[in-house]
Amino acid sequence: HRWPAQPQLFINGEPLAVSHVPPMWDGRATVDRNLDLPVEVPFSRLRTGLNTFSLHSSDIEPHTLVLELLFRRSLASHREEIATTRTLPIEEAMRHLRASFERMGGGGGSSAPSGFGVLDDDDDECVASSVQLSLNCPLTRLRIGTPVRAAGCSHVECFDLDAWLQCQRAAKLPNWLCPICSSPASPPELRVCSWMQSVLAGTAETTREVIIQPDGSHAAPEPSSAGGSERRKRQRAASVSLDEPASQAPQASQASRAGDDEENPIELGDSDDD
Repeated sequence: HRWPAQPQLFINGEPLAVSHVPPMWDGRATVDRNLDLPVEVPFSRLRTGLNTFSLHSSDIEPHTLVLELLFRRSLASHREEIATTRTLPIEEAMRHLRASFERMGGGGGSSAPSGFGVLDDDDDECVASSVQLSLNCPLTRLRIGTPVRAAGCSHVECFDLDAWLQCQRAAKLPNWLCPICSSPASPPELRVCSWMQSVLAGTAETTREVIIQPDGSHAAPEPSSAGGSERRKRQRAASVSLDEPASQAPQASQASRAGDDEENPIELGDSDDD
């Protein structure tokens, strides 16, 4: 969407403000910055019967003025429609899960996205036999209530339906793209993941991540399941702590001598007073 240069919009002969950001010169050509916003015409500006819209500009290129008659739906109606008519059957959700494992295991050569961490038993090998999946919504960082993805998403991670709809409702210009992979994610394209629903229902409210297997089974992560990078960090920290006493030994001996002096202060005798 882009307004022509110096636009002037009139509705029934009355002007209506247009938000237009002029293009930018990048040194070689004029580039559109894609920051123009559509105009929402209030009903108070319309009248019964014929309404006239006119657009004037100084742009030499031809433009087309598009008018759309819209009505605002409530979040509850969107939620109900998506939950009742666009929930994936468990068989389809499981096929999606297995396909994601195959892509990470070498079939597609894709790496694990944010919130979907591959667990490996060796620092030099990445085995997609089990992965660590976050149960938090990437938008709110809170536990997901109704897990959804777009129909074109290839990942397992979901985001919360209510949070997604509320974010788009609050945005001045909604951006209906998946927050994980940027696939189109408008309400007609959203799908509720029944497998993710079962994981959420089978875990405590305090659980924020789980370890999942290709067959769909899941379990809470163990503290010892950290990756090789975490182990290396702990090893480096341990080596530093072992080196510190040797490097601080002279300071410790000096502090010890100072402490001895404090415990045995020099006392002046009677002969010294004379």
